[in-house]
Amino acid sequence: MSDEFLKYMVDNNIMKLEELQTSYMEMKIENALAQHHYRIWHASDGRWKTYIDDPTRAKGKKIIAKRSKKKLELALVEIYKKNQDFETIYHEWIDYAVSYKDIVKGTADRYDNDFDRFFKGTSFSKKNLQSITEHNLRVFLKSTVANRDENDKISRKCFGNIKSLIIGTFTYAANELELECISIHAALKNIKLPDKLFKKVLKKDSEEVFSTEEVQMISKYIWENDKTLRGLGVLLALFTGLRVGELAALKITDFEAKKLYIQRIEIKEKDEAGKTIVKIREYPKNSASMAPILLTDNALTIVRELKKIRLTSGQQSDYLFYDERYGRLKRDSFDKRIRKICRTLGIPERSMHKLRKTYSSLLFAAGVSEKIIQKQMRHQDIATTHKAYEFNVELEKSKLKILEDADFIKLETADKNTPFPAA
Repeated sequence: MSDEFLKYMVDNNIMKLEELQTSYMEMKIENALAQHHYRIWHASDGRWKTYIDDPTRAKGKKIIAKRSKKKLELALVEIYKKNQDFETIYHEWIDYAVSYKDIVKGTADRYDNDFDRFFKGTSFSKKNLQSITEHNLRVFLKSTVANRDENDKISRKCFGNIKSLIIGTFTYAANELELECISIHAALKNIKLPDKLFKKVLKKDSEEVFSTEEVQMISKYIWENDKTLRGLGVLLALFTGLRVGELAALKITDFEAKKLYIQRIEIKEKDEAGKTIVKIREYPKNSASMAPILLTDNALTIVRELKKIRLTSGQQSDYLFYDERYGRLKRDSFDKRIRKICRTLGIPERSMHKLRKTYSSLLFAAGVSEKIIQKQMRHQDIATTHKAYEFNVELEKSKLKILEDADFIKLETADKNTPFPAA
């Protein structure tokens, strides 16, 4: 568990460190007992006993004894952790990481999906983790990436997710189980795969962001025709760069003068039955997300309109986007609304996340400093902002006009409507 998150949990009296440690130890004992197929009994000499496998003995087993049942269970934990395959330790790491809040349940669900797709049923997943070598790792990763049909190739991003799963499992084995295994970061650093093995993902600016003209159309349409909770929510996201999960979880108390503080986020995860559920997590995406968002005059105007709706409807909920009929508006409500607006305006449909990318791209286009953009986007580093949130927001005809205006010489031409000669 990170020191930062631990401090947050303790400072807010959400859970005590001792409770987390006890819960984790109980989980390890439960995992060990699930692998143990012999009975445990309280012997007449006062000690607790059980059998464990021992191929050197005639009967293939031997007795171990401890003065208390707890000590015997802890001994079994130590015995079974030394002979676990990659798959077993992976699942133990996921349980540990979720219980200690190192990862959220939604992230664990994505890891499980990747494990089922790429690891489950392979010889690698059944291999004793301590015996896995850098060569074993290289063979597994190369075969996972290379042995795929052309229409089933994976992207570099997907490959990164696979490596993250491996890193998490090995790091847990080394740090928490104290197993001797390869240095996973060094091993992965030595494994290089050529770009030709991966699916090429071409991102067009027009698919990733709304153009400046489209932004004006959307803003004008909402302000004149859709001053509702959903419409104004879309507009607030456009003028603040809010994540849609943050937007759906906003409370009126999150606003302070010209600043907005993100305290929570709506998330999706699977319950024990495998059903997807939606809930509010009382902690933002990461530490950088807790930085205040500066609100422009336009953003403040939108907030005032939302407060008017609260006042006229007599809304009592703390949530900013709360409908008396439907309750707190979920993130899907806003995504459906922006798509409906796109259809109404006759422009390509895009999601709420594209509004966040648009906000960042507009700031870059306006010449706003990198530091300010990073703070508004609440990214931990500016590289993330540049890589995934900087696109050209000009329409093709606008970009062509800019290039033509920049031409250093104007050539005399015949009629501009004269077509190019055929090749």
